[in-house]
Parts: sequence; structure tokens; C-alpha cells
Amino acid sequence: SRGTVSNVINGKNNVSLDKIKRVEEAMKILGYQPNARARSLKTNRSNSIGVVLPNIYDNRYAALYSTVERMFTDKGYIVTLYITSELPAKENKIIDLILQQKMDGLIIITCQPQNKELWQRLNACQIPTIFIEREIQSKDYNLIKFNYKEMLYKLTKKLLYEKHDKIALITGPIEYSSEKQSIEGYCQALEEAGIVNKIDFIKISQNNKESAFRQSIELLCSSPELSAIITTSEVLAEGALKAVDVYRHQYKSPPQIISIVDD
Repeated sequence: SRGTVSNVINGKNNVSLDKIKRVEEAMKILGYQPNARARSLKTNRSNSIGVVLPNIYDNRYAALYSTVERMFTDKGYIVTLYITSELPAKENKIIDLILQQKMDGLIIITCQPQNKELWQRLNACQIPTIFIEREIQSKDYNLIKFNYKEMLYKLTKKLLYEKHDKIALITGPIEYSSEKQSIEGYCQALEEAGIVNKIDFIKISQNNKESAFRQSIELLCSSPELSAIITTSEVLAEGALKAVDVYRHQYKSPPQIISIVDD
């Protein structure tokens, strides 16, 4: 019946497994795809999901978007990607647009986790939101994060085991919980190895290649004995690699560049 087909498409629970299989098989044969825009007119919902990322160059961000897009598209949603380039003003405009469009959900890696007013406004609009990677200043929110402290700890320990005794770290703004935790893991590994004065080998970048390049140049000029540089993203690794290439002629063995996504 028409009602059974509607229930299957809309994911209702009151349909037997046999009927679900028959409807899905018929949809495949007919090449049917739910029309999200048409459905939104009937349900007064946008049937759209916003994904807000710092960039799409980092493989981890590209993989995140690809997975989200595939998952929600299969459910009949329209997924829209927005790039902030780590600029708060740009992120504010993007969130304003998402609120105006009354999207059904938001997945975001924010560049302004301390903007309490913004998150209160978003919460008041009751758009289901999932924050990725970076904790925000709010009491209640959904967060998916990775154990950056453990990753940096293990990576630094591994390099120390491989006889790297001068290891630097280039990370993004410490306002981001992921970057702060990365520094904690790095410092813990060095402390356990009895290495002091580690602050000289930590550089805070603006999460772009140009900034990472400048920070790497400073490291290479001040510490010619440097044997390894850890970066907390692929974008920062690219900037560090460019700097090492400039100074390559001064080294018998140029410092190794490692991004945590490679660990």
C-alpha cells in the first residue's frame, strides 16, 4: 500500500522486515530517490544538514564530510558544506545562514569555542548540533572528540625511542581543546624522559601553512640540532615541510616532519 511505502521511506518502525525488503527492492528497480525539497514543503522541515569545517584540505576533515554526506544523503537529506578558514566572522555568517534556513541539524568544528553568546543563541533555536574535536564553553552539548593527549604522548615516546632527542611541536591555537591536549601529551612524554626546557620547542600557529612555515623557520634558526617536528594537522605539516626544504642545505640529516594523522 501507499502507506506502507511511505512508512519505509520515512523510517517508521511499524513495518515488517519482509515488507521493508520488498519496498527497498522496488525502489532499486525503479531508481527511486526521495525528494528532500518536496518532503520539506509537506513536513515544514528543511531536510537539510549543515556541515561546518575549518578546511577541506586536511584528509581527516575530507573523510568526515564524505562520511556524513553519504550517510545523510542515503536518508533523503541535503547536506551542505561550509568552510570557515578558521575565521570567526565567516563562521558567524555561516551559522546565521543555517539558522535562517532552519536546517534540521548541524555538525561543526568551530574556530571560536569560547563564544558563549553564539552557542546560547544556537541552543535557543533548538537545532540539533554535534561539535567535533573542539570543546566549547557551554554546559550542555554533544561532542565527539579524539584523545589527542594520548596520541601525542605515544608519538613523542616513539620518537624518543628512535633516539630523537630534540623534538619540536607545532600546534594550533591553545583555545582549542584538541591543541591544548596535544601539548599536554607531548610535555608528559618529555618529562618522563627527563627532558627540560621543552617550552622552547613548542610553537603556536594559526592553523594555516603560512603561519606554520614562519614558526618552523624560527625553530630551524634557533635550534639547528632539531631532529623532528610534530604537527597537529596536515596543513601545519605542509608549512613545516616547506621550511625544512628552504634550510635543507644546512643539515646533514634534515628534521623529520610527522603529523599526528600519520601515527
